[in-house]
Amino acid sequence: QFFDLITLSQVIEHIPDPLQLLLSLKDKLKSNGKIILSCPNANALNRRILGRRWLHWHVPYHLNHFTKTSIGLLLRQAGLEIISIRTITPNLWSVLQLRSLLTSPEEGCRDTSWDLAKNGSNQERQKTILECISLKAINISFRKNGIVFAPYNRIVDALGLGESLLVKACMAG
Repeated sequence: QFFDLITLSQVIEHIPDPLQLLLSLKDKLKSNGKIILSCPNANALNRRILGRRWLHWHVPYHLNHFTKTSIGLLLRQAGLEIISIRTITPNLWSVLQLRSLLTSPEEGCRDTSWDLAKNGSNQERQKTILECISLKAINISFRKNGIVFAPYNRIVDALGLGESLLVKACMAG
């Protein structure tokens, strides 16, 4: 079967061979079909500020990291052409970034910040009382007022330095 639209929402960074994936998806597109994909932006402002503490290094799940330039090169190598590319930052990601800074995962260990519903387990390191209070406050503030981070995120997105790349591509030519 051939498709008008194929979406990859936060997938390509997890794939061992992203070029092979794009080549196989291109073969499934109709001649006027499009691929829309999103992935963390390795040129995000938060990555530049936070360095190794950036949420989207996401050890050990993210195998690849992309910038606008590198995702463009990969798409062209797969015979695809970028129609548009911009950044978008989900407000939830700002909450997760704050949680990650508070939980300080050990290098090489899975970051449990992504486990919003998790109240803790025996496998996690013991949290201090300050960390527990801070995490609870972040969760409550997000639930009560999800737009707390929106102004910052929209400005950063307008500058092209947001957390996620949103790319629309089609067959080259």
